[in-house]
Amino acid sequence: MKRKRHLNRVWHSRQGAMIIFILGLLTIMLAMVVFSVDTAYMQLARTELRAANDAAAKAAASALARSNGNDAQAIAEGIRIASLNTVAGAPLTLRQQDFEFGQAVLQADGRWTFLPGVTPYSSVRVTAEKSDATPSGPVNLLFAPVFGASTFTPRDVAVASQFDQEIVIAVDRSHSMAFDMTGVAWQYPWNNGNWIDHLLWKPHPSGSRWAALKSAMNVYLTTVERSARPPRVSLVTWGSYIGPGSLEYSLTGEIFPSVTTELLLTQSFPNINAIIKNRGDRTMHGGTNMGAGLDDARSILNGAGIRPLAKKIIILLTDGEWNVGRDPIECAQDAAAEGITIHTVGFLSNGTGVLQQIADITGGRALQASNQAELEAVFQDLAMTLPVALTE
Repeated sequence: MKRKRHLNRVWHSRQGAMIIFILGLLTIMLAMVVFSVDTAYMQLARTELRAANDAAAKAAASALARSNGNDAQAIAEGIRIASLNTVAGAPLTLRQQDFEFGQAVLQADGRWTFLPGVTPYSSVRVTAEKSDATPSGPVNLLFAPVFGASTFTPRDVAVASQFDQEIVIAVDRSHSMAFDMTGVAWQYPWNNGNWIDHLLWKPHPSGSRWAALKSAMNVYLTTVERSARPPRVSLVTWGSYIGPGSLEYSLTGEIFPSVTTELLLTQSFPNINAIIKNRGDRTMHGGTNMGAGLDDARSILNGAGIRPLAKKIIILLTDGEWNVGRDPIECAQDAAAEGITIHTVGFLSNGTGVLQQIADITGGRALQASNQAELEAVFQDLAMTLPVALTE
């Protein structure tokens, strides 16, 4: 009997010890679950903060480029974009003091260093933080308050910078650039003469499509010249080959190549305007060998002297549709493989489908214009679209 009572006491003692052990184990498991959930939530908040801050920095740098260095506009755009992104369930709120302006300089080891206050501004550094000291406030944890830690204060720094550009403007100089602005083929601003006469006359100085291009190019070059990081620009004109045996040759005695490299990469923008003007003082002949213009532009951007970190861009303008020469889609595929972006501009053009494909293949934009004012707006937009990337 005594032995039985002894065994019962031992059994109950072991039962109590097991319950304590299980309770302790459950507590540890609960703590691990709480820790895992809050750790994952903290990591999510960090990721969301980084994404929101990166977006704000890139938006501010883009606005800085578009406004020719207006830091107030850049800050306003950065704050606006930040507010569209949520971090831990709430919009990110940035302040004016969270933005710094300067330049980013590439070091010998391949890293970028931000230099605050250096002008002209081409970089923006944005510091985003969620804490009691900022309008966004800290991140409230889910279960950690049980253990005495109720909030988390993530912080992120992002630097976005404008990059150098190497740009080739490839301009259609086929005969249709002498047409008027009605969009009707073989209709000219000159109100006299027959069609043979028009083949011998230069484009009208104010009513032709070439005249509209000349004005739009002036807008473009004036805008990029005022930017914080003016690009280098090259000019290529293209049409199609006109030589012996053609009507145009029999009338003029001139040979017109399918493509001409008018000027290699330069920052002497008045020279480009002068070439455009001088080209308009000559007759224009030929069809639309778009591929010749693209391939010549590609050869310039793949040649010697190209800055290694510069963005390579072609701006292709045409008022027609491809009708001779290499398929421009193949040219675009080659350009994409070479890291070249092509923006296309269709001016009273019927070939918008091909232009859209070229832009899509290379990551560019396909833009359209139907009159001089629209063409000027398109070129100003392109001049203010500077490549921006994160450097930190």
